[in-house]
Amino acid sequence: MNPAPPRVNERSEAALHHHAPTKRPKRPPPGSCPHRTQRRGRLGSMGGRSSEEAVRGAGHVPGLQLGCGARDVEERLVAAVLGLLDEGGSGLEDRLARLACPIRVIVPSAGLRQHVAARLLRDRPSLLGVEVQTLFGVARQLVARGGGGEDADRLLPVLIGREARGEPALVRDLGALEDSDGPVVGAVRDLLDAAFEAPLAEALLEGLAEQGAGGRAVERAQALVRVAARVLSTCEAHRWLPPSGLFLRAAEVLDRAGEAAMPSAAVLIHGFADATGAASELLSALVNVLGASLWLADPDDPAFAAPSGDGATRPPRAPGWGFTSRLRGRLGSPDPPRPPPRGGPVLRLQRAAGATGELRAAADRIRALLDGGTPPERIAIVARELGPYRLAASSQLRRLGIPFSGGRGFATRETRRLHALLGLLKHGPQESADRWLDAADRYRGAELADLRLGLHGLGVGRLADVARLEVEARLGDEPGLRLPVVRGLDPETAEPPPAEPEAVGPDSPPDPRRAGRLDRRRVPRETLLWAEDAARQAVARLDEWPASAPLREHVARLHELAQGALAWGPDTPGRSLFEDAAGELAGSIDPELVLSGEELSVLLARALEGAGEASLGGRGGGVQLLSAMEARGRTFDHLFLLGLNRDVFPRRAGDDPILPDDLRRCLEPLLLEIPIKGRSTDEERYLFAWLVSSAAAVTLSWQAVSEDGKERPRSPLLDRVALVQPALPVEEAPNALLAVSPLRPGVEHLIRAGLAGAQGAYRQLLGALLPEPRASARWAVLEELEARGERWKQPGPYAGFVGADAGRSGGLFVTRLEGLSLCPWRHFLERLLGLEPIPDAFAALPDVGAALLGTVVHDALESIVRRGGAVVGGTIEEARAKGPRDLPWPGDEELGAILDESAAQIALREGIPLPAFARFLARRARPLVDRIGELEAGEGVLRSVLGAELGGEVEVPGPDGRPRTLRFRADRVDDREKGLLLVDYKTGAPVSLAVRPSTREQHLLAQIREGRRLQVAAYASLPGAREGQETVGRFVFARTGLEDTHALVEVAGGDAATRQGFRDASVVLLEALERGALPPRLLNGKRTGAASLCESCELGEACARGDSAARRRHGDWLATSGGGAAAAAARAVIALHGGA
Repeated sequence: MNPAPPRVNERSEAALHHHAPTKRPKRPPPGSCPHRTQRRGRLGSMGGRSSEEAVRGAGHVPGLQLGCGARDVEERLVAAVLGLLDEGGSGLEDRLARLACPIRVIVPSAGLRQHVAARLLRDRPSLLGVEVQTLFGVARQLVARGGGGEDADRLLPVLIGREARGEPALVRDLGALEDSDGPVVGAVRDLLDAAFEAPLAEALLEGLAEQGAGGRAVERAQALVRVAARVLSTCEAHRWLPPSGLFLRAAEVLDRAGEAAMPSAAVLIHGFADATGAASELLSALVNVLGASLWLADPDDPAFAAPSGDGATRPPRAPGWGFTSRLRGRLGSPDPPRPPPRGGPVLRLQRAAGATGELRAAADRIRALLDGGTPPERIAIVARELGPYRLAASSQLRRLGIPFSGGRGFATRETRRLHALLGLLKHGPQESADRWLDAADRYRGAELADLRLGLHGLGVGRLADVARLEVEARLGDEPGLRLPVVRGLDPETAEPPPAEPEAVGPDSPPDPRRAGRLDRRRVPRETLLWAEDAARQAVARLDEWPASAPLREHVARLHELAQGALAWGPDTPGRSLFEDAAGELAGSIDPELVLSGEELSVLLARALEGAGEASLGGRGGGVQLLSAMEARGRTFDHLFLLGLNRDVFPRRAGDDPILPDDLRRCLEPLLLEIPIKGRSTDEERYLFAWLVSSAAAVTLSWQAVSEDGKERPRSPLLDRVALVQPALPVEEAPNALLAVSPLRPGVEHLIRAGLAGAQGAYRQLLGALLPEPRASARWAVLEELEARGERWKQPGPYAGFVGADAGRSGGLFVTRLEGLSLCPWRHFLERLLGLEPIPDAFAALPDVGAALLGTVVHDALESIVRRGGAVVGGTIEEARAKGPRDLPWPGDEELGAILDESAAQIALREGIPLPAFARFLARRARPLVDRIGELEAGEGVLRSVLGAELGGEVEVPGPDGRPRTLRFRADRVDDREKGLLLVDYKTGAPVSLAVRPSTREQHLLAQIREGRRLQVAAYASLPGAREGQETVGRFVFARTGLEDTHALVEVAGGDAATRQGFRDASVVLLEALERGALPPRLLNGKRTGAASLCESCELGEACARGDSAARRRHGDWLATSGGGAAAAAARAVIALHGGA
């Protein structure tokens, strides 16, 4: 027999389209009993129907229905739905009738909606006439049927931000914040969700004023109330519906039209434990107008959980049961009796080491469950928040081949491009150049990486700086910009072997022509020119962007920016996502609505939230990976609840700094459902009990220690379980690498072999996991780094033994020998491998120290020589052919201009295009140049100057006795009657501050023998130009405050001791270089710690200085002898400088 069609309420169907809002009674004044359900007249009413008419089927009773936790509630709900279906008949006419008047199941979230639908389908494959809907979907459906109203949820942050900027108290306290509107939006939302209405504003302001006149917190709270009132007024004027208004309007539609608003055979509400004031209005209307039943989980105290009940008594309720009191109170009827007891879950307590340990322990058990036939969708991994477990879940579940879904994914190039576009809208030309390159689509891959690095090398950090790049002026005649990145040795630059190969013996020094030059990557000129032009276009469009414009104009400009200055094409990753979001904005908001650029970026950011992210897992199938809030109301066969640590679950209750709890309590008499942050403890307890009741087998897991080994206390929720059930064992999650496991991925077998020291097994597994030659190369590296036995005493390439072919001494500059004496390994990294620190345009400005000042000083002194007409560059012989000349020392004004120009050029070369920094650099260099003028330019003239930056060569004996050529470049060369004077300017510390000349000479000789002051000795070793003349090398120390005797240091060509010290040091250094023995200086002279030079080394990441095992091995090696000629050369070069 077909059931009677649902009775339409006597109110006219026309009431559905009655646009005038229902007149709502005024709120009671402060101090009176303010139950808002009374003003709606819903308490205990059934919308004019009898209880018999409201009951739609067996097991479906209007009002509140309780179940013993999540599983019991779900089973009762499913039984009620299936009972209603059975009562409705199974004929075709019966089924078709259900389409017009379906059974509705209303849930709070889309995830629970999918779960309930799947659960019903498991028991009844055909569910024609059953609709599972979210409460938000029901509200939109009711509002649409009742005359509609534009949803203002998307616009709410904009509306709140506009009104907040008109409140001095908020601007005063929050205006300096980067995202000052964010905290205000959250607080105002809380007011609106609590069913705030504009007529209540006056009473609320009065209540706040009574709490303390003039307090800044009270002033902020009053400002928030005024903002909320004005936002509602704006929405009402435009017929917009804020989120709270959507639920309230839907409740009004039900009040007016009754069942005609939403014809239903029955309404069952599931998955709610609490609701905001506005949402609870709609829930109350569904119960009282449509006779809905609300199914509420009444879980047992997890501490008393037991697999089976005794059939008579139930364990006590969960400690957080009071959290549901507001929702239960809104229904206006007493709670029904607690249902009879049923078996609780089987509990397992487990502690693990870190998030990875927790995930792996869960994954091992899940793998066994899947192998035993459990459907993966009936298993869940739940944490209070999933963020800390994302990486662990992605790695551990995939390692064991476990399918899973859930969790927020990872950023992709699409998301980076979209976020970069938002950054351009928000910050305009001041957005970083990196973000602009992320948004643009001209270059990809290696070309994009090179351009990014090149801009940093030029010191260009922001889009506006790129637009002012002036590529032509910076590059000059260069074909492109050199990058601090080396791809190797360029074989095309290598010269063929000599015509007489027999002349080259095994002991011959390496020929530098045989190896080729370092092949450095470059950014082509045309790439930089494109960047400059595109940046100018982008800056122009952003500068032209109006402060305020209609939405349609903003959208049009967005498309012009993307397709023009950002070079977006049809295949640009992220373009379709952007166009969908822009189209959604244009379709959901009045295109003529005037917005500021900042408001546009807020709206676009919300529209693009989550767009383009790579999925962490699947799209719904497999093991469910959920946050605690996502898991509410859902049930499983097996639940793994992770992260049960103190301050994690339960979360620490934090007060709202904008609208604190003490002021929220002042508002509570009129806004009954306003959230009180301090009451979150009950919510956390109830949520825990709800989750525990959602599965037949529950593993409660916590971290005994964090990933970095710090102890972490477990949750007080678990403390209570352990107190009540002390016999419940606590299992230690085994270390996945140490435990016996029938299933293990190859990478773990490799790690286990390494931990066990099984070199043979490790080598075999490495070859199975990696292709050749990578496997062999990694094995060779490992053998060197993890040396044992005799190999421990024989350092390899990472200890500086890089092979004889790496050393190139032909035509070597003497300054490179000085650097080699300080640290041979750094010499290898810098000079032979060409390593450089990666530039960062946003790094702190460099210290204006001796190195940078010295560069400016040298450049300025070179300019003085050039302006005087002397030779700059070339060789000494070429300059002598032109003859010496006297050069005037510039006046104060001219010298200042010279320094300003030099400082600006040096700063630009260092990637610091800041005029103020260049001026500061010039001022710091001025005293040094003035001091050199005092020392060298007597009577304002530099006498008999041949030139500046002139090159020369000297020969020294090599390790095999055969001569080697060393090159140098003198800062200034004078041609005096007694012979040549070669000058080297120094801005650092002097050779010696001793008073006696003999002591100063001894100090200089010692430093030359150590390989540190070779430049001046090389100058003095140059043969005299004419018979009877000798060459003199001179150091000129520009540091102010030095006595002339300390500032001027000379070495004459006839000084035999100095020349011998120079030769001896050169032999040691050349032998180390030619034999490829370039060890790092890992220990100080006493071998008690790291060398002091290491502290400021920019290439420390490529050194073993921080490895205690490497230092110990280095020390053991130094304490031994033998090892061949290369080892002897390495020990000699280390001993040369008195260090280790």
